[in-house]
Amino acid sequence: MKTLKVVLVAALVSITMMSVAQSDDRVGSEFQSEFIQLSTVLQNADLCNAIFMQIDPRVFLTVDDHVGMMTASIKLNGKLYKIVGTFKEWNRFFYPLRSEKVIPGDRNNE
Repeated sequence: MKTLKVVLVAALVSITMMSVAQSDDRVGSEFQSEFIQLSTVLQNADLCNAIFMQIDPRVFLTVDDHVGMMTASIKLNGKLYKIVGTFKEWNRFFYPLRSEKVIPGDRNNE
């Protein structure tokens, strides 16, 4: 009887391991992500609206270092978009009328 229990437990563990191994492939196919430059986002009105709805510029633009690229993650229609742009591009996107404003300590203005 002990042998039967050990064999059943081993079979249960092996079947569970096989089902877990097969489910890894399905998780990857449902998740979609795409990198996009901020300059190309301006052509897509839905994506622009999603950025304004999901990102607070007062929080997003408060970084100490204005050098380099900044990335924002936006979800739209079940797809994840990673929007990439410089600080100046993001500042121009959120505040188009005051984009020429000089930001103290910004090395990009020089």
